[in-house]
Amino acid sequence: MFKISYKTFILAPATALCVIAPFIYKAGFDNTQYFEQSAFLIPMISAAVAILLSFTTFTSRFSGLAMFISSFTSLLAFVKASYLYLSSVFFSGIPETLGEILEQIGFNWSFCAFAYAIAMILGVVNMFLHEIED
Repeated sequence: MFKISYKTFILAPATALCVIAPFIYKAGFDNTQYFEQSAFLIPMISAAVAILLSFTTFTSRFSGLAMFISSFTSLLAFVKASYLYLSSVFFSGIPETLGEILEQIGFNWSFCAFAYAIAMILGVVNMFLHEIED
């Protein structure tokens, strides 16, 4: 009944990113108009759900889907909470190079956006691995 496979370990980095990103978001945007509690709580709850689903044999095939959906939901909540931040940052114009764009956006916003995107990708990889083996 309980079976931990190598596919579960693929979700470990995604789970770590979904737990670390909200704290970086809170560190950068706490006490500003760009902080919402839902964007802080959704990623941690979703990471816990994806890991809990991966422990049993029957539900482990749904853990990647849960990670994808929850990471996507986390990204949407984060963007909803901070899209005005981006408009204020880019009000004076968008720089020409990617390095300048990331510098203008700042580490906190960039890390959170990339963390949720990578967690979504790892969720999709996990789904494909379950499909190949089943």
